[in-house]
Amino acid sequence: MFSFRSQVREIEQQNFSAIWLRDIPLFDPRTPMNGGFILKTGRLGLIELLEEWRTVGVNHAALGIQYGKRPPKEVIQEIGEEVIPAFI
Repeated sequence: MFSFRSQVREIEQQNFSAIWLRDIPLFDPRTPMNGGFILKTGRLGLIELLEEWRTVGVNHAALGIQYGKRPPKEVIQEIGEEVIPAFI
């Protein structure tokens, strides 16, 4: 059985990043956690990060919201209404 950290390391080795949307909905500076494998941020920080990634050619991202305190439905709605439109 893998630990979360080993799974994240495996993800990073495949040139992906593990991040999760912070419980503070508007803005929370991007803060590396667990050695930089996990990033907590608010929606503005997430938009900024995704813009940086797009600039360097990243075209896919996976978001993990399972560790937040907000209801997943609320977080998904926020991403759909506030984050995704910034990239359309």
